[in-house]
Amino acid sequence: KTRSDPNGRAESNHSSSRRNRLGNVLVTGASGYIGANLIQHLLDTGQAQSVHAGVRTKGRGEDLCAALGATGGLRVVTGSLPEEPWPLGEIDTVVHLAAARPTGNGKPASFFEVNAEGTRRLLEHATAEGVHRIVFISSQAIYGTGRTPPWPETMTPDPETPYGLSKWIGEQLCMNAGAVETIAWRVARVFGKGPNMRWDQFPHNDVTRVCQNEPLEIYGDGAQRMDLVNVSDVCSAIATACTVGVPSSRHAVFN
Repeated sequence: KTRSDPNGRAESNHSSSRRNRLGNVLVTGASGYIGANLIQHLLDTGQAQSVHAGVRTKGRGEDLCAALGATGGLRVVTGSLPEEPWPLGEIDTVVHLAAARPTGNGKPASFFEVNAEGTRRLLEHATAEGVHRIVFISSQAIYGTGRTPPWPETMTPDPETPYGLSKWIGEQLCMNAGAVETIAWRVARVFGKGPNMRWDQFPHNDVTRVCQNEPLEIYGDGAQRMDLVNVSDVCSAIATACTVGVPSSRHAVFN
C-alpha cells in the first residue's frame, strides 16, 4: 500500500507520525449511514477511549442510541455546520462525516456552505482546541465520471458536480490545516447491512426490487462500472486512518 500527497508523490508506509490509540473520538454526522455503523464499530471493538456522537439535534441522538441499542459508552453532543461546530475540548480525533449530500432536491449552495465553509470552521475550531487529527471523509466524486474506475490517488481530481467540488475544496482546506494532522478518505459507493441503511439508493434498492419480484431499472446500455465498498470495510478503514502514520506534511490521501 502507498499513499500520495496532492502533488502526486508517493509516500512510503513509514512516516513521522503514528499513534497507538484512537483516544477520545468525535464522529460528526453520526446519525447517517456510515456514521451510525462507525459508532457501532468503535463501541464493539473498544478501540477508542471514548466515543462522542456529533448530531444536529437531541432527537437525532436519541434515535441513534435506540438504533444501536447503546445504553452506555456513547456520549451524544449537538452542533451543526457552519454556524456551531461540536464541542472539541476533550477530543483527540475527529472523524468528519457530516455533509450535505446529493438528493433530488439538493441545492448546490448548501454543498459549499456545509462541506466547504463548514469544514473550514471545524478545522479552525479543532486547531484552537488542540485536536490531534481529523479524518475528513471525502468522496470519489472528486474524480468526476469521465474516467472509468478504479481511480488511483495520484489521478488529478476533476469534479463535475457541485458536491464533488465542495468535497475537493474540503480536502484542500485539510491539506492546509497547519497544526492538525489530516487524512482525506475518498470513499466509493458504500453498501451493506447496518443501521440507517439507505434502502432507496443503489444497490440496496435493487435488492428490494428483487425481493419484491420487480424488474431492475437499467440506465443507458447497462455497461457502466461503479466502485462499491462494504460499510464494514469502510468502518474498519476509518478506524485505521485514525492511527496510521502520516507524512511530514501532516496530510495524506487515501481511496
